[in-house]
Amino acid sequence: MKVKSNSINFSVVDVTALLAINNIEENDVCVVTDENQGGTFIYRSADLATNNGGTVFNGWCRQYEGAVNVKWFGAVGDGVTDDATSLQTAIDYAYSLGGSE
Repeated sequence: MKVKSNSINFSVVDVTALLAINNIEENDVCVVTDENQGGTFIYRSADLATNNGGTVFNGWCRQYEGAVNVKWFGAVGDGVTDDATSLQTAIDYAYSLGGSE
């Protein structure tokens, strides 16, 4: 999902803060700085009711190219945390795109 934009409107530390932003306008851009779920997001009101836990959060759509990262979906990868649900969600998302990236 890639959309061109001219400027960054917001910068926040994590997805929780992303979801707390008020006064959002169509195509607003936010940078999330979290090490695992961070990235650049653009707001699309058509996706307001969508939250897949990795690439779309209530209208905020992740901008990326290339492979899907399981950490976007909450995987920790520390050998202790059960990442099964996060991994499966990421796999399901990649499959929905018609690919295996």
